[in-house]
Amino acid sequence: MKNLVFLFVNGRYDFSQLLFHMKVGVDMGINETGFGKLSNGREAVLYTLCNQQGTTVKITDYGARIVAWSVKDKDDHLIDIVLGYEDAKTYEKDDKYMGAIIGRCANRIGNAEFALNGKIYHLDKNDGNNHLHGGFSGFDKKIWSVRNDSNCLMFTIESCCGEGGYPGNLKVSVDIY
Repeated sequence: MKNLVFLFVNGRYDFSQLLFHMKVGVDMGINETGFGKLSNGREAVLYTLCNQQGTTVKITDYGARIVAWSVKDKDDHLIDIVLGYEDAKTYEKDDKYMGAIIGRCANRIGNAEFALNGKIYHLDKNDGNNHLHGGFSGFDKKIWSVRNDSNCLMFTIESCCGEGGYPGNLKVSVDIY
């Protein structure tokens, strides 16, 4: 595979589980390094995936964020094609959601409320009077559980009923291989 990337999203009808898969052609392993401490004292981890063509992707468990993605340009030089910060603490202060998996929703929900089956749900107001990208406790602000299988990273997170004002439990998985 030559610097080919696929990204697709599948979800069950009830949205109790969302699955994301991203293929980068990892064939040279995955390295883990510390990525700094967050304000709550937890240590974030940075995972570096690389393939034989020299493509590398760096992803942290804090927000399941893509931190760096280096590919070869037309002159065979590696260039980073995403914006990113140097450590987890800087991401913690980020209000632009750089490189993060966001959720439970993507975009704004006006007046931070919605109706489902005749019931009105009131969500976090984290964007003026609106709800943006999952609110104060969105997926971008959490340390995800990670399973490293040497050529595949499996990120998972659970959002409990009532978190951010949302109904129902939700489990999200992101597989990167």
